[in-house]
Amino acid sequence: MSREGYISRDDLPLLEASALLHDVGHLPYSHALETFYTRITNQRFEHEDLSREVVLNDPGVSETLSEFGIDKHEVASIIYGTHREPLYNQLMSSDLDVDRMDYLVRDSLHTGVTYGSIDLDRLLETTTVDRDGNIAVKDKGLIAVENFYIARLHMYRGVYYHKTSLGYELLLTHIWGELIDIYGDLEPFKTIEGLRTLIRRNAFRYFDDYWVNGLFYRIIEERGQAGDNIGDMIWRFLYRKGYKVCLDHVELIYREVPSNAEIEEDMWAVYEGIYKES
Repeated sequence: MSREGYISRDDLPLLEASALLHDVGHLPYSHALETFYTRITNQRFEHEDLSREVVLNDPGVSETLSEFGIDKHEVASIIYGTHREPLYNQLMSSDLDVDRMDYLVRDSLHTGVTYGSIDLDRLLETTTVDRDGNIAVKDKGLIAVENFYIARLHMYRGVYYHKTSLGYELLLTHIWGELIDIYGDLEPFKTIEGLRTLIRRNAFRYFDDYWVNGLFYRIIEERGQAGDNIGDMIWRFLYRKGYKVCLDHVELIYREVPSNAEIEEDMWAVYEGIYKES
C-alpha cells in the first residue's frame, strides 16, 4: 500500500480473510464467558487472543488460507492489531471499523430494536484514507459518522449494558463455573491453555451456543447428578426466567476538573512527543 492511501488489489484477499476471521475466537454467547476466563486467569482475556490462535494453529483454517495463498501470520497480525500497515489494523479495530459497522446492524436486527440503525451505504461511500495512510471520512459523510457514534451509544445503553442482558451473562458465567467443577468431561474448558489445545485438535469450532445449550438440556435431564441448584439456574437460563433486579445502585465518581496549568502541561507533553517522533 502506498502512503497516499492506495490499497493494493493484491492485499484485498488478506483483508477479506481478516474481516471474516477476526471474531472466529469468540466463545459461546459472545463476550459473556470472557468474563469467566478473565476471572480464573487473573489477567485480561479477549476473544482476539483465541482468534489469533485459531488462525495460526487450527489445521482447517491454516490449510484453507494456504490454499488461497494467504499468509496466516499476516492475518493474525491484523486481527491482533500489530500489522506493519497501521491502516489494516484500523480497518479491523478502531473507532470506525468493519467490525462495528457489522455488529451494530446485525444486533439491531436480531434484538428487534432500531437503536443500531446506521446509514451503512453512506459510511462506505465516504470513508477514505488520508495521505498518512489512516482512515478518514469525507466532509459529506460527517452526518453518517455522527449517527454511527450515536447508534453505538444507544446500543450499549439500551442493549449491551441493559440490566437484563447483564443479568443473563452473570447467570451464564456462574453456571459455567459450577459445571466445570462438577463434570470431569469439561476438563479441557477449565483453562485458556485447554482451549488452545482444542484449537490445535480442530475441535474448538464445535464449542458454540448450540453445544452449550445441548449440554444444558442434557444436565436438566440428569438433574440429580448436577444438583437442584444448578438444574434450577440452567432452567432459568434456557427458558428466560432469570432473577429479577431487587437493587439498582449507581455510584458517581467525583473527579476534580484539571487546572489550566495541568492542561497546558499535558499539551506540551503531547507536543514534545509528536515533535520527537517526527
